[in-house]
Amino acid sequence: MTTLTPTPKQQFLDANGNPLSGGKVYTYAAGTTTPLVTYTDESGTTPNSNPVILDSRGEAAIWLGVASYKLKLTTSTDVEIWTVDNIVSASVQALADLSESGGAALVGYLPAGTGAVATTVQAKLRETVSVKDFGAKGDGVSNDTTAIQTEINQGRTLFPSGTYNISSSLQYRKDQLITGQGKSFAGSLIKPSGDFPAFIPKVESPAIDYTKNTFRDFCIDASNIATNYAVTIDGAYLTEWENIWIRNSYKASTLLPATPSHLTM
Repeated sequence: MTTLTPTPKQQFLDANGNPLSGGKVYTYAAGTTTPLVTYTDESGTTPNSNPVILDSRGEAAIWLGVASYKLKLTTSTDVEIWTVDNIVSASVQALADLSESGGAALVGYLPAGTGAVATTVQAKLRETVSVKDFGAKGDGVSNDTTAIQTEINQGRTLFPSGTYNISSSLQYRKDQLITGQGKSFAGSLIKPSGDFPAFIPKVESPAIDYTKNTFRDFCIDASNIATNYAVTIDGAYLTEWENIWIRNSYKASTLLPATPSHLTM
């Protein structure tokens, strides 16, 4: 890849388009009249005078720091020619672009190995999405119901380690994998705040031919569930349980094909 040579020196012109010999460039912090230093070279160790005095060709070497600037150009007698605000260096702008929500789409990614296909960091990260990507806190204090349901609606659900309080049942659909990151009560824990199942199947109209769902590697604290099941499973669902822990449960689940691998009543 090739690029154009950046301008090694800045040249400034007067109102008639002639080199502004002896002109002045004042540099301020953006939006203010507070002087802000610029530098003579890329090392950023030697500051320019402020204002910067232009040579006979109207030129000067002006290197910006990591900041946003306002520049004012005047004649040698301080007659203003123009003022431009909110100027940043290309490197600072690039960092700002990367820090935006779409910044990961600007960064390439190539997996290791022969035949690997190039992609972007954004595309790679989106291969794994967790409930925290939709605002769940998992701090044992926040109400995470809406965030979790939003991710369940995407089709696949991952609970990183944490305690997720929910204020209503989470509705799962067909072909769903709902998984956590822990095989004990210290891992991924879902805790209903009242007497309702943590998970129930979503009622579809018209009816859908449901296939396999998998619940894996998380825990349910059913201490607030007095009469309901911890999980309700519709008979139309074929559901697999792997390393599911249910604590303090009045009832584990309806139509459970196999007992959860860890169940405390």
